[in-house]
Amino acid sequence: MESRTTENLSGKIEILGIEHLGLASGDPEKSGWFFREILGLDEIHRETVTEQMVETRVFRSGNQSHEANSSEKSKLEVLVSTSSEGPIARYLEKKGGGIHHLAFRVRNISEALRQLQRKKIRVVGHGISDGIEGSRVVFIHPESTGGILVELVELAHERSCSSV
Repeated sequence: MESRTTENLSGKIEILGIEHLGLASGDPEKSGWFFREILGLDEIHRETVTEQMVETRVFRSGNQSHEANSSEKSKLEVLVSTSSEGPIARYLEKKGGGIHHLAFRVRNISEALRQLQRKKIRVVGHGISDGIEGSRVVFIHPESTGGILVELVELAHERSCSSV
């Protein structure tokens, strides 16, 4: 296996692609029905992130037969608040349903966070946190992006590749 350096000399974060769109829905059952029954998307995973007070319902975009590696496909995450005090509940109260965040895949989340810190980009929380399916994530504050909540995601299998 080829060795990869973790330091990005260009000073830019290496983006591997769009990982998912996070969707806040005021009616997650109706959203799920629409994605499954009308658009034909497969719900591939559900997971609760207790510290974020949210349940994620993950749908794979596109037809599985069109790509060999379905883990590389973009996904939709329907975000369901598990508490009226959670960030998704607050978002829905303030803005209503819609696109909550845009998530990009990165190979090395630690290096991505270093790049953000060097450029004094504001992150949400304390930096890297655990995401769903063993991923590690960093949310970039909308103040630093022109109003868009951006998430960087290092998938579990990317982490094993980047440490080689």
